Formats: sequence, structure tokens, C-alpha cells
Amino acid sequence: MKKILYFSLLLLFSIACESDLNSINASFIDNKNFEAKELISDVFFTSEPISSVNSSTAGQYLLGAYNNPNFGTLKASFVSQLSLPTSLEYTSKSYGADTLVAPSLDTVFLYIPYQATLGVGLDQKRLYSLDSVFGAYDSIAESYGSFDFEVHELETFLNPLDPSDPSRPSRFDTDRTYETKGLLATVSNFSPSAKDTVAYVKRSIDGTVYDTDTIQLSNAAPLMAIPLDTDFFQTKILDKLPANGAAAPEVLSSQQDFIRYFRGLYLKTVSETPGSIASLLLSNAFVEMYYTNVVRKVSTGAILDTIKRAKTFSFGGVRASKYEHDHTGASDTDKIYVQGASGFQANIKLLGYDSEQPNTVSPELQSLLEAANDDEGNPRWLINEASLTFYVDESNWDSATDKVFQLFLYKKTPNYDSQILDYITAASFSDAQGTLQKDENGAYYYQFRVTDYITKLLDGTQSKNIENLGLKVFANGDLPISTIDTLVTSNNWNPRGVVLDGSLTKLKINYSVQND
Repeated sequence: MKKILYFSLLLLFSIACESDLNSINASFIDNKNFEAKELISDVFFTSEPISSVNSSTAGQYLLGAYNNPNFGTLKASFVSQLSLPTSLEYTSKSYGADTLVAPSLDTVFLYIPYQATLGVGLDQKRLYSLDSVFGAYDSIAESYGSFDFEVHELETFLNPLDPSDPSRPSRFDTDRTYETKGLLATVSNFSPSAKDTVAYVKRSIDGTVYDTDTIQLSNAAPLMAIPLDTDFFQTKILDKLPANGAAAPEVLSSQQDFIRYFRGLYLKTVSETPGSIASLLLSNAFVEMYYTNVVRKVSTGAILDTIKRAKTFSFGGVRASKYEHDHTGASDTDKIYVQGASGFQANIKLLGYDSEQPNTVSPELQSLLEAANDDEGNPRWLINEASLTFYVDESNWDSATDKVFQLFLYKKTPNYDSQILDYITAASFSDAQGTLQKDENGAYYYQFRVTDYITKLLDGTQSKNIENLGLKVFANGDLPISTIDTLVTSNNWNPRGVVLDGSLTKLKINYSVQND
């Protein structure tokens, strides 16, 4: 037990020391004195447009048109399959031979709940505010800039499996093209608003309205409520629903048959002028088909009963985003432009990295290697900390509305993108990597810990394959979840962007060197 306790204390002491010091070589540590020094290196950078990102596993989906003069205009749309309801029978009762039950479609709504926060207004009443809408905002009308979009029946089949390799899921990049069959709704001058909490369903018989239902979410939260083409759903869906006890037709007999028959919806932004863009979860989105069962006596035609019914088709299966970005911004080569979705990312090159000769040692890195190691290759430096810092260019930046709260740094290689070592070895710091901070002078900046990355570079094992680094807007899922989770995906649905001051971007290496 004493040996186990001694070993445990020694291990904890070693871990604590490692958080402060990183030796180029473990054998370098001895009892001699060290002198602390600092090296600051310039960083070479370029900004490049993102042609597309992978939306196969996106957490959120954008709809609308958004302009930022620093980056240009982004138009976003999305596609989604629908899921069959649990019960397909249009009536739950059986009637006699002299009775006819005819379902008549009243209306169809597409519902998409907003992301919203519940608060209290000046009158102490419940008040929602929208969380994830970007663009012009009218504080008097309490609504965002408007945009135009259409809802189409999807012609393209969204295959969840890769046709070339059915053992792998399909990839849906945001520059993918989708074909449509028919137009189900045209929505003009749509303005996202927290006041949109109610939809009204008019119930009718033979064209005469007999009642109106008020529809709200259970928590009366704001939502998009888009009326869809009733004739289409009457023919496509309602007329094919089975009666009580009857079998469903083949096209509705299973979910797989259904998504081949009705392949889904395409919400397509068609605005010529940008207004705003909404980030939507879609996990609670659904289509509700409202209809009335009219029960008549066949011999006389008299109406015996009217029964209100509805069928719910939730968003399920495959969902994917479509982005169109004109990339008209990012014109100043002295600045670094980073925008999410399909905006811009930055190439960050350290220590003389040459993308044309990636497997050679640059003169700057060679000089650093000679300083950090003696003639026999033994290390002379002990790396205390290495950091990469990017300052926000605040000349045309509104800190109240334009904040990008976190950026993400990763390694770019010809075949794939991967995590920098510090995201894995310094897992306790990963959540704080690249978060927006403010220095003692009130200037905003982002900082990345690259201590282990630089340490491995200077110990000679990685000096001939120093990677080009990439910088992008952080998205959920970027952080590794284990030591073997090293690949980085391109998933991104954050339309915000930030301009960085290239002249203030520095690589700083704090190290200790053995005194002569």
C-alpha cells in the first residue's frame, strides 16, 4: 500500500509539472540552472473562401439571406425527408353500410420552432426573444429583416447510404444541387419575429367554414407556421390513407416506401436582397395535415357528424443544407477573414512553412532547431509555453452584435484535416482554446495553446512535416472526444464572421535554456 501511495503521489506531481513545463526531450531535465527567455515569431497568413462544407451531421440548418459587408452575401436553404405518422387510418371508427365517411382537407401547415429564450417584459409578462437570427433588426416592430423563400416537393432522392459503398453513410455537401417536382408554397417578405406564436386552422364543410382552431406549441414559444398547398396534400397523402381496419397502400406501407414516394421538402431561399438568416434545429419541425371527416347518410345525403382530425409528419431521416455565398468581401490582404458556414477560413503558416515544399525544413525552422539543440542533437531548450494569438480588427466591428465567441485551429494536410496535439494532450484546456477574450487595454483577441505542437516540432521528429494550420469559426463537434478522435470535419452552420488584424498576429514561445 505504501508503494502504491508513493507511486500515485509521484504521478500526480509529474502531471502537475507537465502542465507548466514541456521538455523537448525528457532526458534534458537535470539539476542545473535555467534562464527563462521568450521568442516571438511573425505568422504568415492568407484568407480563402470556403466552397462548401459537409452538412451530413449538421446540428442546425440555416434559412434566409444574410449580408455582412466584410464577407459578402450568404443565401441558405435546406432539404429534409418526412416521417410517417404512427397511425395512418383517416378514421378510427367503422360505420354501417348506409353511412359514408369522406375526409376533406382543411389546411396544411409546416411548423418550425425558433430557438428562443423566455424572459420577462417591462409589464412583467412572459416575453420570448429569438436566439439565432442574424441580420437587420427593427426594434420597434420587433422583427428581423425580411427574405423570400419557396417550399418545393423534392425530386432528388436523399439516400442515407453512399451508393458507391453502402457500408458508409452518404455525404451531403452544401454546394450540392437538388431537383424539385412542384411548388407547395411561396413566402414573400418573411420576417422572423418572436411574436409569431399562433397559427389558425379554418375548418370547413363544402367550402363553408364551421370552426377555427387556434394552434400553439405547448409552451407558447415562437415558431414559423407556413401554409402549404392543400390540393397537393389531398391528392398525394389524404386520398391514400386507409379507412379503419383497411391495409395501407404500398407507397405508405413502410418508411422506406414513403420516402421514395414522397421524397421530402426543399425550403429554398430566393431573395435578391438580403435581410436576415435564421438558424433552426429542425429536430422539432413537422408538417401537420388538418382534415375533417364528414359522416353522411348515403340514402339521404344528410350529414350525421363532423369529426376534426390531423396527421403529423415530423422531419426525419436525411436533412442537408444548401449554401450560396458570393464571397465578395475579404479584400484587404493585411487582415485575416474568418466566417462560418461557407464563408472564409484562414491558412496559418508558422516558422517559414512553404506549401510548395511541405517536406523540407525552412531556413527559419532550421535556425530554431540549431538554437534549441546542440551539435549532437541534444536539446538545450525546455519549452514552458507556446501560444498563437489573433487580435480582432475593431475598426469596423460592433462588439455588441458581431461577436464570434470561439475560433478553431487545426492541421491541414493534403488528404484530411486533423487536430493539433494540444487539443488532445491538454484536454482540460480544450474548451477554452480560441475563446474570445479581452486584454488589460480592452482589446479583444483569441489565443491558442500550441505548447505540445511546438515541442514535438523542435524535438526533431516532426521538423520535416510541419503542417499548414487552418483557422475557422468553431462549431459543436470540433473538439475531440477521445485520444484517437483526431480527424476534423468541415461541419459549420454559424454565419457570423470576424476580421482579425494580421499585423498583431504572433507566435510566442516561452522557454528555459541551460546557463553556461
